[in-house]
Amino acid sequence: MIKITKLELISFGKFKNTVITPADGLNVIHGPNEAGKSTIQLFIKSMLYGVSTSRGKGPRPRERIIPWGETRAIGKMELVRDGIEVEIYREFGARPADDITKVIRAADGEEILSGPGSVGEKLLGMSENLFERTVWIAQDGAAISGSDEIAGRLMNILTSGAQNVSAAAAEASLKRQIASLKAKDRRSAPGEIDRLEAEKTALLAELERQKKLRDELAAVRRETEELERETEAAESEKKKLRALMASERAKEKTERLRRLDACLAREMQLGNSRMFQLFKHKLKDGTAERLHGLSDEIDRTEAGSYRLSDERSGYERQAEKLAKRKRLCLIIGIVLAVIGVCCAVLGTVFKTADLLSGGILIICAPVPFLIMWRKHGKLLALLGETDKKIGDTREYVAGLETELSAALNELGCDTLRDFDKKYETYRETEAKIAAAKEAYENMLGGEDYSEIKKEADEAREHIVNQEPPEGMDLEAEVEAAEQRRSAAVERRAELRADRPRDTVPISDIENNIKLVDEKLSENRDELDALKLALEGLNDAEIRVRSDYTPLLNKRAGEILSELTRGKHGDMRVAADFSVKLKDAAAADPKRAELFSSGTYSQMYLALRLAIAELIRGPEDTIVFLDDALTSFDDERAENAVRLLKERCGEGRQMLLFTCHGRETVNAEKIGGINLIEITDQNITD
Repeated sequence: MIKITKLELISFGKFKNTVITPADGLNVIHGPNEAGKSTIQLFIKSMLYGVSTSRGKGPRPRERIIPWGETRAIGKMELVRDGIEVEIYREFGARPADDITKVIRAADGEEILSGPGSVGEKLLGMSENLFERTVWIAQDGAAISGSDEIAGRLMNILTSGAQNVSAAAAEASLKRQIASLKAKDRRSAPGEIDRLEAEKTALLAELERQKKLRDELAAVRRETEELERETEAAESEKKKLRALMASERAKEKTERLRRLDACLAREMQLGNSRMFQLFKHKLKDGTAERLHGLSDEIDRTEAGSYRLSDERSGYERQAEKLAKRKRLCLIIGIVLAVIGVCCAVLGTVFKTADLLSGGILIICAPVPFLIMWRKHGKLLALLGETDKKIGDTREYVAGLETELSAALNELGCDTLRDFDKKYETYRETEAKIAAAKEAYENMLGGEDYSEIKKEADEAREHIVNQEPPEGMDLEAEVEAAEQRRSAAVERRAELRADRPRDTVPISDIENNIKLVDEKLSENRDELDALKLALEGLNDAEIRVRSDYTPLLNKRAGEILSELTRGKHGDMRVAADFSVKLKDAAAADPKRAELFSSGTYSQMYLALRLAIAELIRGPEDTIVFLDDALTSFDDERAENAVRLLKERCGEGRQMLLFTCHGRETVNAEKIGGINLIEITDQNITD
């Protein structure tokens, strides 16, 4: 006998320190939607079988049971098993490795369960899969899938009288023994006969191989000797070719050094001339432009001096003309002055107007002379200024010529034309030196000259007088010789590896084949006997399987009759647990799906209750119903509640979870049913 006495949700989902105490008989656990009934059902399954680690759609089970803001879900379940009070304490972490499980005897606290396997499997005697398909009845009518385990339990009861004494185990044992002797197909593990047959095949192949080896060994020896000669010839040829290749490389290195030295000698030859060194050290940036500028300035200044000389000549000619005019004006002025004096004397004497005329003549007589004298004076001043300019120009030109001459003398040039010729030669030499340097750097290629010289000096000893044949690629020839040598060496290694060190006597192999044949004969006889036993067991299983169906039909029909108050009771359950119902109005049974949803649900509820009773026995089974009466009308629901109460009997326990007030009303009306209400007072958000 087994029953749950206490459910303590210490910290589980939205429940906190919540205690539920189921009683014997029928317990109706009721409350509105979202009150937490599903959480209590999950708590029961988790305490018995642990928490699933599935990763389907929606939140994972562990996310549902661990309260918000906490890291663990904690609960305790108390139950009575065969008169012994048992406490199950479990903690569930984020991962299965974090879980804690303790199952103790309440009387003395001694741990009573350990080792592999779930708590529910050990206490209830059924796997989680069997638990959910028998005693856990959901609101979908309890459709059964994965029924092989259920059928096996029913067969065990019929064949041995006990659910755990299994005819299937005997069948499995025979199949294992057969499999240990002979594989079912190529995908199965090989058996003893398969191994012996493989061993015989291998021995026969080895026998044939040993016979061939004797003929092959002589050929291998001959081929090995030929390969050794070929290896020596290839090695000798390779050495000669490598010597030639080393000689060619040495010649390349010495030739490179020669070209480098030639570049250096050419650079030194070009740069050591007196003219180049003089220009290199004396010539500065802009010197050529400065010298040509001085020459151009001298030319421009002398041209200006020539213009001033021409201008002075014009001034001299004008001065000569003015001097002549000034003398003429002086003579004329003197004549006019004499005439004026004469007129003035005559006018004074004779008291006539000639006195006035004479005075005018005396006054006007010097005017032309004065005018000419003034012009002549200005012209003389211009002549003086021009002479000064000419002198300054000649002095400036002399300074420029002195500076130009000094600059040319410093560069070893007599004239500017001589400088231009030498400067052009200097620039050409400079370009040749740059080209020689560039060629030197290109040939050097970033390497160190001393290292190149050292390598060339060392390489000279490898130079031989022999020249390679024209057009021969030495590297390709060396590679070909190496390939021939490697191929010969590799083939020799293969021959040594494949050649057996010690041959096996053929008589030993033949004796082993005889021993294997004897073992094969014994194992094949044993295999035939096991197959006969398995065929007999299968025949017996077929006969027994036909016997448990009437038993299940009878028990399910009795329960259906009680549910329907005698209206229906002739149920037919097939081997796959599909259901048909015999209707009084029809000659043949009809499938359950053809009846109303209420009758359909009644049939499958009756089937599930019958299976639960047959597999474990009424007193060893706690039945859980999750809104299993949802599709029942009011009358059917009342009859179902009454039936469930009656089938509980003394000491048996059922838990009916519901969110419908109808089941609560029916329970109160019938009486003798424990009502457990789930409200917000049970929950700590």
